[in-house]
Amino acid sequence: MNRCRGLLTGLARIHRRAALKYAFFGLALALLGCASTNAGHVETVELRTIVANPQTYDGKLVHTKACLSVVIEGMYLLDCGTRHPIVAFTDDGSVESTKVVDRLIAFGHANMGEKPEHVQVEIEGVYRNKAGRDRFDHVIELRSFKEIGSPQRS
Repeated sequence: MNRCRGLLTGLARIHRRAALKYAFFGLALALLGCASTNAGHVETVELRTIVANPQTYDGKLVHTKACLSVVIEGMYLLDCGTRHPIVAFTDDGSVESTKVVDRLIAFGHANMGEKPEHVQVEIEGVYRNKAGRDRFDHVIELRSFKEIGSPQRS
C-alpha cells in the first residue's frame, strides 16, 4: 500500500511539473502570438489624423500617404496641400530601415526644387510622438516607402 502511495505521489509530482511546464510554454506562445500580431498590424490612416491624435498613434505601425518637402534644411513629410506640421522620418536602427531611409533621401534629392505636392509617397513605419522631447514633435521610423508621383517619373 505504501509502495502504491509513493508511486502515485511520484506520478503526481511528475504530472504537476509537466503541467506547469506545458502551461508556461502555452502562455509563452500565446504572449508571443499577441506581440507579433500587434507588431504586424498596419493601420492605414491619413497623415493629418496621425498628427492630430499623437497619443493614439504613438508606437503604432502606420501606413499613410504624404508629400515630401525637400528644402536646404532637410526633408520632411507633409500632409499634401499643407506646410505644417512637419513630420520627420528616420530609421529604426535596422539595416532594412536604413536602406529605406537612404532610398527616400535619394528620391528627395532627385526631386529637389519641386513643390511637395508633386513629390508624393506612401510610407509605412512606426509613428513616435516626440512632443517636447525632441527637435520634431512627429517622427516616423520608416519600414517602407513607395513613390506615388514625381516629375522625375513622368
